[in-house]
Amino acid sequence: MQEKIKIVIDVTYHFLVRDFLFTPILDKIKKLTDYKFIFIMRKKIDKEEFSKKFENILNIKFINYPSIFNQKNSIWNKIFSINILKKIINNFNTKIIYPVLVYRFAAVNRLSHHFVRKNKSKTEKKNDMLFSEYKFGEKAGFPFPYSKILFKFFYALHTSFLNIPFKRDLNFIESIKPDLFVFGRVHYKDIAYWLKILKKKKIPAIGYVSSWDHPTTKGPTPKGISPFIVASKKMHEEMNELHGIDKDRIDIIGKIQMDRFLDKKIFKARDDFFKELGIPLENKLILFGPNTTGLKEHEVSIAKKLKENIKKNKYGKTTLIIRPHPQDINWERDFLVLEDNPEVLCLKSNSFGSITEEDLKKGEQDQILLINLLRHSDIVIQSRGSLALDA
Repeated sequence: MQEKIKIVIDVTYHFLVRDFLFTPILDKIKKLTDYKFIFIMRKKIDKEEFSKKFENILNIKFINYPSIFNQKNSIWNKIFSINILKKIINNFNTKIIYPVLVYRFAAVNRLSHHFVRKNKSKTEKKNDMLFSEYKFGEKAGFPFPYSKILFKFFYALHTSFLNIPFKRDLNFIESIKPDLFVFGRVHYKDIAYWLKILKKKKIPAIGYVSSWDHPTTKGPTPKGISPFIVASKKMHEEMNELHGIDKDRIDIIGKIQMDRFLDKKIFKARDDFFKELGIPLENKLILFGPNTTGLKEHEVSIAKKLKENIKKNKYGKTTLIIRPHPQDINWERDFLVLEDNPEVLCLKSNSFGSITEEDLKKGEQDQILLINLLRHSDIVIQSRGSLALDA
């Protein structure tokens, strides 16, 4: 009997769970009998819950990803082992060199967010949480941030000898023995490290550029991935122009999670949906999707103004639904206090994208709620983020 082709999909960070596990892609995977798929999860998960969710998909198993940041050694091993030196070097690469590259990538390519931030005051920069890696890189990115020579030098450091594989991680890849490795996120601090291991094991890798802003905000693409999968023509252009990837090595497939937006089985009639939410059937619906804690600079005041206008009947009979970002840690303080049913409702985002929420059932229910909110909203307000694309 011929052995199945083994494909590993690295679900690098939480938002990718929605892309792969809440979409029709699993139904397609079930039909591919010549392949075995292994999903690698980077965060701690409830394995029992996952096994229930995917009990009918026999060719998928879930493995917690080992990490170069969690090497456990005894006191004696730490003193006498080379592992502690490896850890220092790898951490230097991911925590210092990588942020410097993110900053220099924006400077060398003259990207707009670089100049927006450059012209801000010290106080504004301190409060601006737009890019955590960029913020550190800005401090360590001198001298000559526009120097292409220095950029290439730091890129060479990041992608070459500063990646020293741990035996544990080599053994992990060896134990899976994949025929193909798929990176769910291409622009991430330790991708270069894992590419070094895959190269050593002679395993080909392809990359899924998971978010529309990653080609511009997350720094350069490490070597060793081909081909690439992107969601849109714009991402295709940016990967070619900014990252130097040949156009014939980039495939456009659309945004996987949006496939469900066309699934009529989960659509609810407007009357039924409004009754479910306790909204008067004659009301117009405004959906407001604020951003994360560090990105919603003016959005709290916008929400307050919208509520004020609704109270004054400026829009006619209207309900405002505020759907905070899953990663907004201050959503209750900023938005829940505005709730005043039926004029203003605040609906918490319970998707797996939350930094605290790992419940698959709640995550799926949240996605169904979002799809119906977008379907029945008269207006969607969103300053920057994926919700605008969803709408």
